[in-house]
Amino acid sequence: MLGFAAHVPHYIARSTYPAAAVVILEAAQSATGLVLPGSELRARVNEVYAEIEDQLSQGDGELRTAIQGMESQYDAVSGAADRESLLAETADLPSADELGRRFEEFLAEHERGAE
Repeated sequence: MLGFAAHVPHYIARSTYPAAAVVILEAAQSATGLVLPGSELRARVNEVYAEIEDQLSQGDGELRTAIQGMESQYDAVSGAADRESLLAETADLPSADELGRRFEEFLAEHERGAE
């Protein structure tokens, strides 16, 4: 039995996010050797990324800064750039309290910079 996982940014978890489906599709292909259709799905990934960028560009600077900060923090903690599989290794992730504390610190620094 095989299982696959794909991360979806929490701020778009209730939206269509085909990049996660592509990750699962490619993992299934790699594990089984099957060649599965996915060109339309891959094309939709770029469309969704463009939509997200458009919405972020219409949002205020605080929104963009907060999202970029959370993504950078996730990448730093998870080492996402250095591994292919989310299940390939374990990592000590911060607790919800620690994430909350770091986010509050980030917001406080941002407010100090705006003054």
